[in-house]
Amino acid sequence: MPVERDRQLFEGRRWRLTAERMTADHDAEIVDAEGEVLVRSGDDYMLADFARYFHFSEWIYLRGHVQVRWDKYYIEAEEAEFDLRNRVGWLKRGRIITEDPHISISSDHIEKKGDLQYSFTQAEISACEDDPAAWSFKVSSATINQNDSATLWNPRLRVLDIPILYFPFLAFSTQSTRESGLLFPDIGYSSRDGATYLQPLYVVINDENDATLTEYYMSERGVMQDLEFRSTPDSATKLWLRGSWLDDKTAAPTEAEENDQFVGDGLIRPNHDRYWLRGMLDGYLHDPSWQLKMDLDYVSDQNYLREFETSRIGYTRSRNTLRSEFSRDIATQDSLTRTSAMLISRQYADYGLNLSAAYTQNLAYMNDNLAPADNPTVQRLPEFSAFAYKTTLGETPFEWEAQGVATNFWRRGGTTGLRLDARPEVSLPLTSRYGSIIPSVSWRQTFYSLGRHEDIDTSTSTLAGAADSATTTDKDYISRGIPEISVSALSEISRTFDLSAAPEVSLDNAGESSWTKLRHTLQPRLAYIWRPDVNQEDTTYTVASSSSRTGSEVEPLFDSVDYIQQASELRYSLTNIFDRKRQAVVLAPQEGNYYLPQEVMDYRQFFRLRLEQSYDFIEADRTDMLDQYERRPFSDIEVEATLYPQNYISLSSSTFFSPYDLQVTEHEHWLTLFYQDKASLRFGLDVLQEVDTYKRRNDDRLRTVTLGGTLHLLSDWLIDARYEYDLLREEEVEREIALTYRHHCFDFQFVYFDDTFEQSYTFRVNLLGISSPSLSF
Repeated sequence: MPVERDRQLFEGRRWRLTAERMTADHDAEIVDAEGEVLVRSGDDYMLADFARYFHFSEWIYLRGHVQVRWDKYYIEAEEAEFDLRNRVGWLKRGRIITEDPHISISSDHIEKKGDLQYSFTQAEISACEDDPAAWSFKVSSATINQNDSATLWNPRLRVLDIPILYFPFLAFSTQSTRESGLLFPDIGYSSRDGATYLQPLYVVINDENDATLTEYYMSERGVMQDLEFRSTPDSATKLWLRGSWLDDKTAAPTEAEENDQFVGDGLIRPNHDRYWLRGMLDGYLHDPSWQLKMDLDYVSDQNYLREFETSRIGYTRSRNTLRSEFSRDIATQDSLTRTSAMLISRQYADYGLNLSAAYTQNLAYMNDNLAPADNPTVQRLPEFSAFAYKTTLGETPFEWEAQGVATNFWRRGGTTGLRLDARPEVSLPLTSRYGSIIPSVSWRQTFYSLGRHEDIDTSTSTLAGAADSATTTDKDYISRGIPEISVSALSEISRTFDLSAAPEVSLDNAGESSWTKLRHTLQPRLAYIWRPDVNQEDTTYTVASSSSRTGSEVEPLFDSVDYIQQASELRYSLTNIFDRKRQAVVLAPQEGNYYLPQEVMDYRQFFRLRLEQSYDFIEADRTDMLDQYERRPFSDIEVEATLYPQNYISLSSSTFFSPYDLQVTEHEHWLTLFYQDKASLRFGLDVLQEVDTYKRRNDDRLRTVTLGGTLHLLSDWLIDARYEYDLLREEEVEREIALTYRHHCFDFQFVYFDDTFEQSYTFRVNLLGISSPSLSF
């Protein structure tokens, strides 16, 4: 039987020593233990073949297959000696293994200098278990401090024991915590930018703030500087800001010198100074009930976002970050306008208040293109809105709601002024077992106080042509009232069908499943809206338009509120929803390390089909231009479908079909096939036909196919590919392939991208466990 000896140590901790054989020298207060030696205190323990414990000094010497769990690290050594009171000691021919990330630091001599503090001489560091290691660092000395930070001096990066790179200093975190330092770079080549090298530096400012500074070298363009800042001071506040700047070696002072991608847009890019500022904020003012949101999107020129789209600091990565973190979007990379905005809001039980401001940058009026003084882009500086939420009107069955918006419109060129728009609405919800009907009546009253009367420049509608302008009203005060009547109706019917029987709960049926029930739900909807034809000449202006059937189009003075067209339209839809119930037999773990069959069930909406169309009564009675355009009161039929019957297939589709031309006018769909976690295949089709009717005209045609997929090869290799082809032009639009190798201690990725105007190659590597190292030169 093992002999036990207890010893009370500092701060009430108890270490217990057990072994197969133990002898004691009571005069010297020394205990020798041999055979399966175990020293334990709580979760900490020490294992060895032999141990000698010095009672007076509270030192312990360990020899032979030493294994220690202490300070949340695992320690292995041939010999070790520890001062249990002061928590110091040394190890010979040992190594320390961190848990998350899994990193091994080996050395002939290791010193424990205190809680979570170790020093090493002539050490080797790696996260690889291979021999030789896929990668490792050989260092002259190293330390681990109380902040879970490892510091390496004179590290030499070795690949399969072959030294390839030297750094005077390197630091990384031994835990899953943030650590300042250089991130691994992107190395590549672009037909437009030349050889590229992107090097980020990650900086931890404090627990709530951090930043990333990036240098992006492009041999044909120069060096781009980028600063990304992140802040989360509390659970209700989140800030993300990023700014990029480049002194570009290239410029395009004439359109003939533009890249082929941008020729024909009527704009030039003579500037060498290029930048992009973007960011978002979700927070509050003093009190969390006063919500604050801010968006920043400001760029130097119309080409920047299209030229620098795919890099780690480019448009695509920034847009995805904003959409993921803030659930808001920014304009597409080819848009000529970028909007920055601020919103302060306060929500009460029955009403809400908003104060906002928005500045829209028009890139066509920058960089020696159109004259900035003629810029007609409307700025909302500021806008105040109030909302009364829908609630019961007194003791009556009626409900009411209202909204009011006061806006100050300013612009460099064109008419400016104030607008007050109010819209109260009264409705009467009627419900029964068969569905609900909601008639409603509203009145929109709009007042204008115009401050400056000036023709509006319309050059942006025909950039390649001559400049033009439109004349607006000369009235200082305008008032307009528009009534609106609407009726909506909704019903729902459903039926549940029995399918196959559930599998019998038995060991033989483990893994078997069947669809046992199917529910079909029908949701018919009707919606009618009526608005009269109201004279709005004072709140609109007319511009020339080659896409209009009359050669001109009516534009609102400031925004869509200024031009609300007559309406008398009935919209109807039918939604089919299919849900299934599946019952399966699985093996459920039980106490005693055995399994019993058990029935489980799950539900899924596996198919949804919506059909929608409208009928325009005004178009049905039209007398204008009947010799050129026949009446077409029925809109295209919209068919929207989603299918997800099993985990291996998913389909989403949207189609518009003309009942007059008997053809598809617009279509898009995505079909995705999955094979476990090993492969996926994506197929997309976009179709857009030319349309020339009285109500709608579209001169563009589109027919593109997109193929993509992922494939796992031998568990370590991953191929991700995307290919887009234009069926009308019979040419490739874009292709991209990424090859990734994932080892247990590193991964690397090679990306090839080609979008007709540019080809690029990018190489990335990541040493797992040291994902954020700090390198000093």
